[in-house]
Amino acid sequence: MPNNKSKLKQFVTIFLFFTLSASAKNRVANAKDAATIPNCNVGDYIIDVANGNPDIFLNTRIISIVWPAKILISADVPTSLGHDFGNITLNLNNCIGYDTTTHRGKITFYSTEGRRLVYRGYLRLYQARGWDVDATYDPVKKTGMAGYTGRDGNWPFIIGKYGICNDVKWSNTVTIGTVLDSNSYGIRFIGIEFSNGGFAPISINGLNNGVDFYRIRFTKCLVYNRNGEGSYVGSTQQDPQRSLIGLEFDDNIIVVTGNDGVQFDRLFWDINIHNNVIICGGANFRNAFEEYQDHGVQLTITGNNVRFRNNIVLGGGEMAIQVNYKADRSQKPGSAENRICNNVFYGARGPKGLYTGAFSYGTKARLVIDSNFWGHFALPYDYNKIVTGKPNTQIVINPAFSSSDVIVEIKNNKFDGTKTSYIVRNGTPGATLDTSKNSAALTPWPQFNNLFGFTFKKGDTIHPRQIEIYTEKVGEKWSRSTSDSNHHPAKYWPGWLVSDSSKWFMTKDTVSGLIHPGVSNGWENYYKRVYWDLNTGKMVFDPVSLKGLSEDPPLDLRLPADDPYAKLGIGLTDLANSSINKKKKPM
Repeated sequence: MPNNKSKLKQFVTIFLFFTLSASAKNRVANAKDAATIPNCNVGDYIIDVANGNPDIFLNTRIISIVWPAKILISADVPTSLGHDFGNITLNLNNCIGYDTTTHRGKITFYSTEGRRLVYRGYLRLYQARGWDVDATYDPVKKTGMAGYTGRDGNWPFIIGKYGICNDVKWSNTVTIGTVLDSNSYGIRFIGIEFSNGGFAPISINGLNNGVDFYRIRFTKCLVYNRNGEGSYVGSTQQDPQRSLIGLEFDDNIIVVTGNDGVQFDRLFWDINIHNNVIICGGANFRNAFEEYQDHGVQLTITGNNVRFRNNIVLGGGEMAIQVNYKADRSQKPGSAENRICNNVFYGARGPKGLYTGAFSYGTKARLVIDSNFWGHFALPYDYNKIVTGKPNTQIVINPAFSSSDVIVEIKNNKFDGTKTSYIVRNGTPGATLDTSKNSAALTPWPQFNNLFGFTFKKGDTIHPRQIEIYTEKVGEKWSRSTSDSNHHPAKYWPGWLVSDSSKWFMTKDTVSGLIHPGVSNGWENYYKRVYWDLNTGKMVFDPVSLKGLSEDPPLDLRLPADDPYAKLGIGLTDLANSSINKKKKPM
């Protein structure tokens, strides 16, 4: 058994640590602070010391922060990581973030040296109620700073322009960017960047302690070039687990994730996932940490009134989207329907667009798949050899529920004209299908202003299969691939964009994964180093000078107002000014 004296000593040490660190420099702002510190009002709580160098620990059991006071974190604090923090832990037990739904507490940052707030580990909130973690620049609300306005005013080079960033710098493949614990609810994350390695940057999960996650929102965030899923929201572990109620995930950009573009589990009630752009989920599909953990989207629904709508999903490994029904045995889901509607699913590497599955227990709510666009899936599915240019005659939507009590309604969908069949096959005994008004039609590529240097006019396209995360051998991480003989070298084709950490390369010719770009002797014979011109947004290969160039790609994923998808409200809520019917001006 644990030694009680040891436990008491540990408790006293932690208590004294929090007490001393809180009184050392972190403080409630006075009039002098308000006059000299950006964004500061009298009564705000200032954090300008890394009391756990390079980490921050704030325990509000010994202080009180009540709206309209903000929590201000200085981005200028010197730490053992330069000016980056490691982990940020805020225990907000004695703080009330809001007094009404419109008056919400703010957690933001400031800098007198032109820095943004960067942390390499996690941002963990305990007992947080009604707080916004807000990186956006708003001089009226006194949040953020003018030099870091996210995507507002920074198109197409938005990477590095967000005021708060979880930048792992490729130091740890299991880092999680956000964590909510212990009675946190009513939390919003606004305009945060998650980039450069690490596992799932957006994470909300935990054992069921009688309190579900309620009214959580992520909006206008950027996820770029991560090893794992873009989001791991809701636990996939054994019951009992905490459910999600009132989750909103909207207007986010997720580009290049090693595993699923986004993964949501424990979706119980009133879920709204909409107007996101998810590109190249499963970009490490050859060597994802699980063989089937490489979709564009993965949803596990434990209840009803779940809506996945108005999103653009380009790429994915085995499939574009997987939808599971799986309720906790202790839950009693209602009968309201779940909807997958008005989305674009394009270019997964596997033969399926949507696959459903269920356990022997779970919700029986109707699943409605309505008015989506499906197209350009590879055939056949192979973890190494990608076959292009062949029509997909296999299944696009595969309702494989194991219960005939589930009704799947598939209507008004547009399928790529190359498909000879699109709604095929049930599970055993199989869901009850209700299909109507589905048709074969061209699924066009969204006319983004600029994606990786490609500008799109009507009819232009680049297949998301051409953008990958470098891997040497196939399947080394797969739990089902135990034999070394299965781990053959990967193979890349001419014109592929391959990332290795923060560097991008384009293949000159067919090349083996044994040739590591930027590392192996003679790699220059097989790859071109890629940069992007900051003025034109176009690719530049093997430049002599790096002046005026960016190592990060342009991501102007707005659609012009007359794009056919934009007219349907699909994609980001920001629209571009240019027209697909007019010649675009230089960027």
